[in-house]
Amino acid sequence: KLIALLALYVRSEIMAKDPIKKADNGTYYFRANLGYDTLTGKQIQKYQSGFKTKKEAKTAYSKSMSLS
Repeated sequence: KLIALLALYVRSEIMAKDPIKKADNGTYYFRANLGYDTLTGKQIQKYQSGFKTKKEAKTAYSKSMSLS
């Protein structure tokens, strides 16, 4: 029971974070976690930047996640 509860908490913490951030230069970017490499165990991430608005970044993030 404790492990299942802990897994639920960790999952909710991960899902709660907004993947879209504002860069120092005023543009927006996102870093999407796509899973783990089976050979190395490292995270596979997609990074894209240069969006003028958060809405543009969110649209690109949604498209990126639907393709992967």
